[in-house]
Amino acid sequence: AVVMILAVAGLAVAGAAVSAHVAATAADLAAIAAAAARVQGAPDACASGVAVAAANASTLTRCTLLADESVQVTVESAVSGTDGRLTNWLGGGPARAVARAGPVVEVGG
Repeated sequence: AVVMILAVAGLAVAGAAVSAHVAATAADLAAIAAAAARVQGAPDACASGVAVAAANASTLTRCTLLADESVQVTVESAVSGTDGRLTNWLGGGPARAVARAGPVVEVGG
């Protein structure tokens, strides 16, 4: 029984690590997509971020268009291989990541 508990706990930790990487990647890509859409004049730049996050098994939970023309997003990704119940039972939750992207600024010259 102890071995089974340790195995399940180990799988939960591994799943959480994978989900953290998935969330970070999804946040980076969603921020880039939203920033690109904003630069191109899209009426709802955050919609691009929502689509990209979803394509990367994540949910965009916040998208902020900042005054400096950049975009900041927050995404969540459920723990890999579970429906979230085990992670919630262990006191965790979905992996979250924040990313920011914006127009290229030329420095120097």
